[in-house]
Parts: sequence; structure tokens; C-alpha cells
Amino acid sequence: LSNPCLNNGTCVDQIWNYECQCLPGYTGSNCHLLIDSCSSSPCVNGLCRNKLNGYDCICLSSSYTGTNCEIRINKCASNPCMSNATCINSINSFICLCPPWYSGLTCSQQIDPCLSERTCANNGTCLVNYDIEPYGYTCQCLPGFTGDMCETNIDD
Repeated sequence: LSNPCLNNGTCVDQIWNYECQCLPGYTGSNCHLLIDSCSSSPCVNGLCRNKLNGYDCICLSSSYTGTNCEIRINKCASNPCMSNATCINSINSFICLCPPWYSGLTCSQQIDPCLSERTCANNGTCLVNYDIEPYGYTCQCLPGFTGDMCETNIDD
């Protein structure tokens, strides 16, 4: 006699009938069905892939890890922001809030305030001084001019 039970199930002969005792992971009258371990949606932030005796989760983004993609990865944990910037964890990434005079994705680029078009008037010389707020510079005025930005002609 051939065994009607599939997937190495054991056939138990009964009067006028038979019963299949299935190996773990299989079900159905002939052990022909793989138990759906994904039916309960165990993968919180991922796709569930059914397999014999269980499932695997494939996390949908790099922001999650864990058996069920249930652990959110803190992208700020590695301190990616420079120059004492504030790091904000976001989905798939992070955002650095740069302090004054810094820019760039990780606040690694220092801004030269003297490169601004609105610095010293009347050919005054711009001197970087990040401690001077709000400008970050001082102006060295030519003779005959005064003011924070050499804007006042004292010879007039």
C-alpha cells in the first residue's frame, strides 16, 4: 500500500478509513498544508515569510531590527552630529540641528560670516569672531567711518 500522508506524515490505519499524524509544521487530512505561522501578523514592521516550523521577518526599513522587526534603531546613538549639534532620530535617518555658524548634514562645515554680502560697508575689513552675536564678525573701519558695520561717515 502507498502512504496517502504527505511530508513524511504517519498513516494510522482505521476501519474503512485512515488518519494521518503530521510532523510538526504540517496540517490537513493528508499533511499537505504547511501551517501558516504568519497568520497572526507577527512581523510588526516587516514582511512575514512562512517556513517549516515558523517564520522569518524581513524588516521593511533600516530603522527596525529584532526577530519581529519590533526594535526601532536609534540613528542618533552613534552620535553622527558634529559641533555640539542636536541629533533628532527620524524614520530611516537622522537630522542634525546645527549651532550658529555650522551647516551640512552632520554640521561639519563651518560657515565664514565674512563671506556674506552684508558685512562691512565702505571697504571696512571683516574679522571673524564667532563670539560676536548675531553677526559672528567685527568690522575694522577705514579712517573716517564708524559703526558696527562701518556704515557711518564721520567726516560728513
